[in-house]
Amino acid sequence: MAGRRESASVRYTRDYVRIPSVNPMRRTDLDPAITGERRYAEHLREQLRALGLDAQLVGDPARPSLVAEARVADAGETILVASHLDTVPVDGMQSDPFDPRVADGRIYGRGACDTKSGMAALVAALERVLAHKRLRRNLILVGEADEELGSTGVRDVLAHLGTQHPDWVIATEPTELRCVTRHKGIVHAELRASGVACHSSDPSRGKSAITALARALLALDELAAELGTRVDPNLGAATLSVGRIGGGSATNIVPDDAWLLLDRRCLPGEDDVSVRAELEGALAKHDLTDVRVEWCTLEKASLATPADDPSVLALQAALAEAGLETAPAGVAFGRLRPGLDRAGAHPRRVGRDRPGRDRQRNLRAPAQHPLSYVRLRLTARSASLRLRARLGTALASPSRCSAAASRRLGVTKVSHSFTQSHRGSPAGAGAG
Repeated sequence: MAGRRESASVRYTRDYVRIPSVNPMRRTDLDPAITGERRYAEHLREQLRALGLDAQLVGDPARPSLVAEARVADAGETILVASHLDTVPVDGMQSDPFDPRVADGRIYGRGACDTKSGMAALVAALERVLAHKRLRRNLILVGEADEELGSTGVRDVLAHLGTQHPDWVIATEPTELRCVTRHKGIVHAELRASGVACHSSDPSRGKSAITALARALLALDELAAELGTRVDPNLGAATLSVGRIGGGSATNIVPDDAWLLLDRRCLPGEDDVSVRAELEGALAKHDLTDVRVEWCTLEKASLATPADDPSVLALQAALAEAGLETAPAGVAFGRLRPGLDRAGAHPRRVGRDRPGRDRQRNLRAPAQHPLSYVRLRLTARSASLRLRARLGTALASPSRCSAAASRRLGVTKVSHSFTQSHRGSPAGAGAG
């Protein structure tokens, strides 16, 4: 940044990266000094209160989410802007993850891409909108905890909002400025095998839970192959992957307990109920009576926003004006948390970078870890100016999004918007 003044977006991005907010991810080996969202949430709360917003922390005191509101007299609509507070862990990073470094037009640091630069753009934009008294809609700014794993933060936020139903929602997420209307959901499950323990000097006296679980693995491999034929034209195939496995208590004891954790990426129409039924069916098919589905949880629902939804059409017009790709896209990773689809909204997303692209770049720069940087020129420096117009004059018309303002919605690292087409009537799980 030498030779020119650092923008508020860049400055805030670096400030936020310096505040560790690592998601514990149900691990026990992470340093408590870097885990949890509270420090980051408290920083944002004070920053937003200084701007005059009614900002408060909600949910679990140890891992709170942030909700800040700005009200406009006689406003006809409410916009909710969300940026999650947590980051993935820092394993494998060779540079200091919490000392944001600027080099070659990029900020390096944990969360710089996903998604502290997004929050920085929101706050920097909001500062200018409020300073010029150009806010035209009620605003709810949300920083949710636990987006990277269990989505507990969004449930806390929804409980706090109660009957409030936003008309539009924008969320910061790296999608390379594509209008994402579909993505896969995520279901996690644990399979557990039971056996009979005995001394390994005579294994015939016992029954190995690990052997039973190994047979279950083969059954899951067969199921995964079947899922590969279940293809969505935009998202590809449904998938199943076993990520962790364990069992036994000692080398010389036949194990009476073994377990595995699996990740199932779901297509629209699939959820934890259908996944559990599939898993139990696969076990029954192979007569694996000693293996059970211990639990099966929907972590993030799949997303399928209609291509003719008014907000999708508005985004496409904005992207076209900016000379960018307008075709609705799908991604394999999940983002939306269960419940937002039932808050009266149809989601869609657009943002600057994407996780996969970061990983590709880092193959050529192994000293950096995936999701560790965000580009300054196209994201951090310009995001606040463009979002400022989106929050201000663009919101002056409740029936349409002006071309110039729509363009700004697409150029920031801010992503999806929701409309009120289902406002006030719960929709089923369908976002993720």
